[in-house]
Amino acid sequence: MKPAVDIVVHADVSIPYLDADVRAAVDGLRGCAVSLDDFRGGSWFATASVCGEVVGFARAVRSTATRGFTPALRALGPDRYDEWLACGLELVEVVVGTGSRLLGIGTSLHRAVLTPARGRRAWTQLDGPDPAGTGEWLRHGGWTPVSHDRWTGATVFLDPRHPAVRDGPASSSVVA
Repeated sequence: MKPAVDIVVHADVSIPYLDADVRAAVDGLRGCAVSLDDFRGGSWFATASVCGEVVGFARAVRSTATRGFTPALRALGPDRYDEWLACGLELVEVVVGTGSRLLGIGTSLHRAVLTPARGRRAWTQLDGPDPAGTGEWLRHGGWTPVSHDRWTGATVFLDPRHPAVRDGPASSSVVA
């Protein structure tokens, strides 16, 4: 039987206002402290709790109009960045504690922080090798890989409701 999961969304976060216990739990799940840079206008942060214990969190931010290009973004190209990603909603993190995985918590969290996108340009990027299987989890959820850097393993994925996916298949994956 699945435990009851409480999802709390902090929308359009401009300063970190999480209480100390929640912040400590998130820091523990993340493996490092939450930074002030993680909370700015256009940010969405959600936590998942089971029996009052934080077992996961997710964070999304509004993409900037311009961005330093990682290898996977370079492979995608500046024109596609402008068209597909700029000013969209970037899923930055989804973390679920090991004892709470495979319960749908990660899916609930990522849906909660992507709700502001409402079918518009939501995307995410894996920065390198994927030992946790996040890329497979994204593919299973309908996300489309559109750029991959073979040297670093970095991959850009588009949400299944992204217009480039919804209105016609995103062009075949770009490999650098």
